[in-house]
Amino acid sequence: MEKKKGFVFVETIVVCTVLLTILVSIYASFVLIINTQKKRSDYNQSRFNYRAYNIIKTLDNVGCDDTDTVDIDLNVKELFEVKDVLVGKASDLREKNVDPDFKEYLSTIADNDQCIYAFEFENGDKSAYTYVKIQES
Repeated sequence: MEKKKGFVFVETIVVCTVLLTILVSIYASFVLIINTQKKRSDYNQSRFNYRAYNIIKTLDNVGCDDTDTVDIDLNVKELFEVKDVLVGKASDLREKNVDPDFKEYLSTIADNDQCIYAFEFENGDKSAYTYVKIQES
């Protein structure tokens, strides 16, 4: 009677294929999470929230009726490394002609009807973003 020696080889190939499929799916999920976190790290960092708070203290009271870019003193802009400041409702600000990354950040803001200041800061070779809600009186 002849022994079937090929069965062990086929079984090994099947097990390797199943393990490879599982590892590839885990790797794909992990890479997606890492890339999302890297992008999210540019949003709402505490040091930029602090800068935004201090900039707002220097601004005149700007209403939500004017959806526009806010003019900031050049010294304040250089001190806090501000690229751009917008004021208005989040839904309206998305329609502005701004940097695509800034527009993507604005799409992450959940409350569309809330009046906000949206800030874009210089952060090395890329930008960092944050926003501050304007208290309605």
